[in-house]
Amino acid sequence: AIEVLVNRDQQVLPSIVQRVVECPEVHKAGALLDILPRLSNNKDSIVFANNVAQANSLDKLLPNAMLIHGQTPRAERSAILEKYRQIGGVLITTPGILGRGFHHDRLYLVVLMGPVRVDDYLHVIGRCGRFGREGLSVMLLASHELKVVNHLERHYQMPRDTICPLE
Repeated sequence: AIEVLVNRDQQVLPSIVQRVVECPEVHKAGALLDILPRLSNNKDSIVFANNVAQANSLDKLLPNAMLIHGQTPRAERSAILEKYRQIGGVLITTPGILGRGFHHDRLYLVVLMGPVRVDDYLHVIGRCGRFGREGLSVMLLASHELKVVNHLERHYQMPRDTICPLE
């Protein structure tokens, strides 16, 4: 097996604009409903839920979205991903399923419904903005979760305010 090691200072993804929205946990779904039509520019989006229960809840709020998570049978997962690649739209998932290894050329917007592990952050937001294309990543964070922003910027040696509030 070949292992590729990349210095942290070379890992920042310049084609992805990174934003954060502060909102209480109970208002995150409403914030998502506001963000998707306003920011997706009618391009494909992925919403990373924190867990299966949240993914199922978001699926009820977004009836035209496609849903895939760890409890989705493998054959059904493959069919959903193929459909998503063909017609696009909004895909709801969890970081453990598509946080790494999923490639989709038309993906523009990644929304994280909360913080992800620091080691997974670039992999998750890196689903968009691939091959030099522009992408947008938005994290919805409650006030007690905001400390993750500074932690990410320090860990990846990003300039301060690389991940800044969404206007």
